[in-house]
Amino acid sequence: MQDRSGVAPGPDGAARDGRRGDERLLRLPAVQQRVGMSRSAIYRLIAEGAFPKPVRLSPQAVGWVDSEVSAWIADRIDSSRGAR
Repeated sequence: MQDRSGVAPGPDGAARDGRRGDERLLRLPAVQQRVGMSRSAIYRLIAEGAFPKPVRLSPQAVGWVDSEVSAWIADRIDSSRGAR
């Protein structure tokens, strides 16, 4: 059976293209709340290649992959604690 993306899941529940079927997309207000940054700061980091790029949802809407934002947060925490 295929999920909404049209990709049939593998035996572990992950889509065969390597993506998880339960992945969430976050809109900008949720991303701002999670990272504690303004819209302009988020887009500046994206332009610098230092923040996950959004996924186009429609001609006028984008969203961020939840796991990518979580990984960015974890990386920032590790960097601030001296872990590499």
